[in-house]
Amino acid sequence: MGPKHNPWLVSRLFDLGFSHFIALSLIRIVYFLLMVAGLVLFAVLIYFQFQIGDQMVAILLLLLAPFIYLMYLLVIRLVCETLIVVFTVAENLSELRETGRQTAPDDRQST
Repeated sequence: MGPKHNPWLVSRLFDLGFSHFIALSLIRIVYFLLMVAGLVLFAVLIYFQFQIGDQMVAILLLLLAPFIYLMYLLVIRLVCETLIVVFTVAENLSELRETGRQTAPDDRQST
């Protein structure tokens, strides 16, 4: 196999044949954004619970937040890895299809 051709992200956006997937390029960014969003969400929930809610619930949330956040990270990591596997399989199948077309004998020439 030769070196993989990785066109820039913008050119992939305008690939109307969908021959290149952008999900593999963007998955790290999406995972990072979901990690930060989870942290911000928990921080805001705990803050508002201390400000306008019951103090005991806020303390309980403060104690459980790391465990809940780790479970959240586990779920989004599994989803991201599943997406990576699906898109990698799709790319490998398209490469195999192209390789098969190049190496297969042409049936029209044999008749």
